[in-house]
Amino acid sequence: MARALLHWQASTQFCSACGGAITFRRAGYIAHCTQCGKDHYPRVDPAVIVAISDGERLLLGRQASWPPRRYSVIAGFVEPGETLEQTVAREAFEETRVRVRSCLYLGAQPWPFPGSLMLGFSAEGEPDPPRVDGELEDARWFTYDEVDKALRGGDDAEAPLLLSPSISIARALIEHWHAAMRERRAEQGPPAPTGH
Repeated sequence: MARALLHWQASTQFCSACGGAITFRRAGYIAHCTQCGKDHYPRVDPAVIVAISDGERLLLGRQASWPPRRYSVIAGFVEPGETLEQTVAREAFEETRVRVRSCLYLGAQPWPFPGSLMLGFSAEGEPDPPRVDGELEDARWFTYDEVDKALRGGDDAEAPLLLSPSISIARALIEHWHAAMRERRAEQGPPAPTGH
């Protein structure tokens, strides 16, 4: 909260209506224009973040600026006039060309870098091969076993897959998918032996 508020104060120096000088009131939560009297409030940008599964695998992508082997779930900002569900489908398709069939809201996390509210979803997607062209460097489907190994390995520098940090909603979404898959596997039981 402090980081988001400080960023907003540093980037809000003048009134957006008249260009007048700003003074901060109410412990820094209101920027008051000394010229026209207009009050300005901190900006919070809504963004979706979504764990997409094809029923067996989890879709993860990576940005070029991330550490090697780091992958995470898909995310993007909500556009004007768009529902959260529309944002989930649009962002998934724009970033990976994977089509989302349905999604379910799971929770939220303020993310003050600089001022987002991350709205977390799980989603069912078509098992399309992911294709990237721009925002992401790579995207691919990961199996339960690959995600399981990454979760057990933590941030091991030698791990083939590194996941989002444990403080993030991205990691919580990955862990939610992993737990649901583990439960489903337990209900199905071990595979039947093959005859010779």
